[in-house]
Amino acid sequence: DVEAVSWFSKAADKGSGDAHLALAVLMQQEAGGLQRDIKQIVHHLETASSKEVAGAMGLLGGMLMAGEEGVKRNDDRAAVLLQMALKGGDVTAGYNLGVLYAEGRGGLKKSPSAAHQHVRDAADKGLAEAQHALSLWYRDGSVVKKNPGKSAQWGRKAAEQGHVYAMHNLGLRLLNGEDGERKDEEAGFKYLQQAADAGAVESMVEIGNCLINGKGVKVDAKAGFETVCRAAETGNAEAMFNAAVCCHAGIGTDQDLVQAFEWLRKASMGGNATAMWYLGEAFEEGRGCEPNAEESKRWKSNAKKKGFVPQSE
Repeated sequence: DVEAVSWFSKAADKGSGDAHLALAVLMQQEAGGLQRDIKQIVHHLETASSKEVAGAMGLLGGMLMAGEEGVKRNDDRAAVLLQMALKGGDVTAGYNLGVLYAEGRGGLKKSPSAAHQHVRDAADKGLAEAQHALSLWYRDGSVVKKNPGKSAQWGRKAAEQGHVYAMHNLGLRLLNGEDGERKDEEAGFKYLQQAADAGAVESMVEIGNCLINGKGVKVDAKAGFETVCRAAETGNAEAMFNAAVCCHAGIGTDQDLVQAFEWLRKASMGGNATAMWYLGEAFEEGRGCEPNAEESKRWKSNAKKKGFVPQSE
């Protein structure tokens, strides 16, 4: 990689647009001893784009579209670059254009049909991100008509390519036998494990639940609790609530009402409506804390505002 950086640097100095693109990609990946420097990445992409290198125009258009990492969002310029990149054969540019059409951004008139066509083309060419997007669109009916079967079909294609959140969704489908997927808890657990290994905290939460309940794997409440806690420590509110339940009931750990209260408090601060309600009950009954009627009322009210409906109602 170091030798490659040296070669690309020399080629870039001689005006090679492809070399500028390669340097930008290496910087993004922090490969070849290069540090991630967003200003330098943009410089290389701008230089390559000025030479109409399709991949560079596509990457730069995507960054301008997202407006992240210190790059000011500019949908109009993103749309122009993406259209040029697509003409040059950049598949990802087509997917991103589809997203712009779906949302009516970048001076493009909102068009579900154009959005679907662009994203479908990219999906047919094997782009996992486009396949995942189609799966979500068919699941939610947000851009195309709901079709659970097609949602599962495209989701599986993306998952088989290693798309993290597609693997998570496929894992859930297999666990529960949903959207035309035959129920296979062991296979579902494996997909969730792969997604978790790739960094999906939501999958860690589900794996913890599977270990506790013996779904797709042998029951191991201790390992389940530990997995839930690892997910909770990332700030995931659902995981924090689950950790509170485990501590309260003594699942996979010794019963600890004080620790359960702490996890409930953190989950509530993280926006989990169910946790808010039970935090209110904890304050009302003095479970793991000093009784506090005012705090109980406040948290129960917050829970209802977030959509929680108590069983008694």
